[in-house]
Amino acid sequence: MGSLSSTRWGKNYVKHLTVEECFILDIQALADVLSSPIRSNMHWWGTLPIYRADVECVLVNFELNTTNPDLPWLLIRYSHPESQQHTACRITLQAIPLPRQGYRWRFLCPAIQKNPRCIGQLRRKLYLPPLTLPAFVCQLCAGPLTWLSSQQSHSRYAGMSGEFRQLIARDQARKKAW
Repeated sequence: MGSLSSTRWGKNYVKHLTVEECFILDIQALADVLSSPIRSNMHWWGTLPIYRADVECVLVNFELNTTNPDLPWLLIRYSHPESQQHTACRITLQAIPLPRQGYRWRFLCPAIQKNPRCIGQLRRKLYLPPLTLPAFVCQLCAGPLTWLSSQQSHSRYAGMSGEFRQLIARDQARKKAW
């Protein structure tokens, strides 16, 4: 996979957007608010961190409403970190009851109308791609998001020191000479 003769490396090959380039909204950032004993009939405002691999974090304003237990939602108001476009994004939440007690919270992707593969899928993280989409969406809806490591070379000797690589190269050359 990925050899020089494969079609992946043709003239028109463009690397996909990586997860590390996107801002990430994780449901764990809301864990303290959502795990409060009074889960129902709650209306909460505050700030929420979103992060990216190369940026510490950006704080966004949120409004959390669980007054209707069948349809809890999260409203995020923010300026896109790169385009500075002001946006409000409403995200539906889903509470999954755990066997002993409590709930596991997940996002429902706000772009479910655009991607039929995404309908009904619960997500722990939502992504804000740089300059392509104005709102947070799941990994499927953000386009083909890949991990940076999948686009890098996976040489067997990448993590080894130079001296060790030279020893292996000499050993392989000696084997060819035999």
